[in-house]
Amino acid sequence: MKAGLGKVFGTALISQIVALLNAAFQPFQGTIFVFTDWEPVASRSAVAFGFVVVLVVAAVITRSNRSVAVRSIIASGIITGFLLAACAGIHFLLAAGFAPTTAFLFWVRDVVWMIVYIVMLIMVGVTVALACLSIFNSAAPPSRRNAKT
Repeated sequence: MKAGLGKVFGTALISQIVALLNAAFQPFQGTIFVFTDWEPVASRSAVAFGFVVVLVVAAVITRSNRSVAVRSIIASGIITGFLLAACAGIHFLLAAGFAPTTAFLFWVRDVVWMIVYIVMLIMVGVTVALACLSIFNSAAPPSRRNAKT
C-alpha cells in the first residue's frame, strides 16, 4: 500500500513539475498554437485539472498492478500531437480572418480553443505520468509486479 501511494504521488509530482514549468515559462507564447491573452489562463487551469487527472490515472494503473505498455505511451503522445495540431488549426482559421460573427469568435477562440489547449496540456502530463509509471513498474521485483491481489 505504501509503495503504491509513493508511486502515485511521485508520478504526479514529476508530471506536475512539467506542467508548472509550462505555466511559469509559457513556451508556446507567441507561437501559432496559442492566443496571447488566453494562454496564461489555460496553463493555470491545466495545472489544476492535470493534477487531479494524473493522480487518478496513476492510482488506477498502480492499483491494477499492471505494467504500462509502450503503446499506451505512444498513443498518449499521438493524442497530444493531434490536440496541438487542432490548436494550430483553430489559430490559422481565426488568423485568416474567418469569424463571421462575434458569437462564432467567442465559441471558437474562448471556449473550443481553451478546452482543446487545456486537454492537450493535461495529455502532456498523462504522457509523462505513463512514462514514469513504466519506469517505476519495471524497477519493481517481478514477483510484486505480476502479483494479483
